[in-house]
Amino acid sequence: MNKHEPAAKATQLNLKDPETRALAEEVARQHHTTLSRAVKVALQEKLDRDAPVESADERYARMMSIVERYWAAPVRDTRTADEILGYDENGLPT
Repeated sequence: MNKHEPAAKATQLNLKDPETRALAEEVARQHHTTLSRAVKVALQEKLDRDAPVESADERYARMMSIVERYWAAPVRDTRTADEILGYDENGLPT
């Protein structure tokens, strides 16, 4: 690569619709950024929102990994729930 060549070829996006241009300019103004950056971020956010959601199998696998970590954790308190809450064998507060 020649040191006088640009690192990336610049491209243009021509917004012919006045309303679209105004919206992009408003977003850029509100976020104190350039028009290019505002358009790029907005498009990336839209792609992220539209990304495919995980399948039921993927969600199940993710949840099971959480369950497995939970059950693998050491028991820190060996008292029963009633003992922790302060109830005796008759269900009365101690």
